[in-house]
Amino acid sequence: MTSLRTELRQAARYLLSDPYLRPLLVGHALANLALGLLWAIVIVYAVRVLGLMPGILGVILSLGQVGGVIGAAFAHRISERAGVGRVVVASFFLFGPATLLMATATGQTAIVFVTVGWTLESLARSLYGVSATSVRQALVPDRLQGSVIGLTTTAGTGAFPVGTLLGGALAGAFGLREAMFFAAGAAVLPFIAVAASPIRTLRDTWTANS
Repeated sequence: MTSLRTELRQAARYLLSDPYLRPLLVGHALANLALGLLWAIVIVYAVRVLGLMPGILGVILSLGQVGGVIGAAFAHRISERAGVGRVVVASFFLFGPATLLMATATGQTAIVFVTVGWTLESLARSLYGVSATSVRQALVPDRLQGSVIGLTTTAGTGAFPVGTLLGGALAGAFGLREAMFFAAGAAVLPFIAVAASPIRTLRDTWTANS
């Protein structure tokens, strides 16, 4: 138990002191907060406010997963060309417009806006997952890999339910569409966390160690 606590403390210090991993951790937590907020209300919003039939919505959400498949298939290739840091920043940037598209949808544009928005959101999650994992694997010593991944996962899984509670509370207090705009605003926060950080200059996963 003592050795585990020591390892966790070392991992936490490493995470919080590293100029690449610290903003990545903050962005990860904020992204999960925003996703929790969005996922708590988006289905109810699409059915009640936009008037989408549940069957049509199911097809839209399924089609949107194409973005995730594309992101997973091309993330490494894009990282090699653009730089892994830029991919991380770009993936966080996509969350905002993706959520805003869904928030601004109307009856006539609902199918297109929700489909495109959900596809972009899925693409962003996939690009982030691959690129951020590559960064952590390259920068974290082998002996701390498990603890760092555990702390990062805890930050995300802890923030997500907070987001779902916030989404439900905002929808109840202000309405579903208004809560969607709150979600769009929250989706910008992860981008802010990494945009001004050294991550954006990280070309390859090994350059930070050079």
